[in-house]
Amino acid sequence: ELLSIQAAGAFESTWLQQELRTSLRTTSLLYRLSNQIIQAENLKDAASDIAQTAHKLAKSITTGIILFNAEGDMVAEVEISSEGVHGGSDHPMEIIRDVMVSGQLIYLSRGQSIIRACLPIQTPIRTYGAVWMDMPENQGNKHAANPNDLQALVSQTAIALERSLLLVESQRQAVEIKAAYNMLESTYDQTLAALMSALDARDRE
Repeated sequence: ELLSIQAAGAFESTWLQQELRTSLRTTSLLYRLSNQIIQAENLKDAASDIAQTAHKLAKSITTGIILFNAEGDMVAEVEISSEGVHGGSDHPMEIIRDVMVSGQLIYLSRGQSIIRACLPIQTPIRTYGAVWMDMPENQGNKHAANPNDLQALVSQTAIALERSLLLVESQRQAVEIKAAYNMLESTYDQTLAALMSALDARDRE
């Protein structure tokens, strides 16, 4: 009985350490991804960073991402496979449209021990796109990636994208405000000059 108790304690300790290492790895990946998205110079680079992080996290066979602008036009697409990172050309648009409408994670069995997962990248403000992954199934018909980790990935991605776009918009507005202020200052100077000229013309003394 003492031996079984000791063995159970050892197994539980090992399991907890493994869970901690996995959680730390996931947290580190998500933190690094947030910084990369905010520092990205354009959405194409951000999409590439997102796809690579999702590929590592899910240990998937193929990973793809599509990002849309507010008008619904595609602005970035990336696909990762055994051939490396390249521009996507074979995205599962039907399931992507479904997850963007439903706002929910969708799993789809593709046979040959492969399962496809597709998640929307969204915040309460808007939907930015979707990430999809083809992953090998484990024994018991289970997918390899933790659904909570995948959900955390897309949530963190959406928040970082929103911050990045808000930062770009703030910078654009700051430039516009500065230009408007300069124009106002110039107009004010011109108005004063015109007023002085009018006063001089009316009464030279």
